[in-house]
Amino acid sequence: MGWRSAPLPPDWAAIVKRIKARDPYCVMCLAIGRKTITTDIDHINGNDDHSDANLRGLCAWHHGRKTSKQANAARGRVRQSRDKERHPGIV
Repeated sequence: MGWRSAPLPPDWAAIVKRIKARDPYCVMCLAIGRKTITTDIDHINGNDDHSDANLRGLCAWHHGRKTSKQANAARGRVRQSRDKERHPGIV
């Protein structure tokens, strides 16, 4: 199981079932005209709010992409470029 910043509630299985019934297709895929089955439940804002309003159904690809972006932002990853160094043999 993956890393979590907040524990899931004891009735998480029932919550997942309810959200999958409400969102049978990935809401992100539907927004671009595709019908992909919901495989994951995503917390829209904050992992500690398990209300239906804060949960949505996503496909594994969209959920993984969102989670990756959040993890990179939390680590403070910013792509930085260094100044090009002169070759030591060139004067």
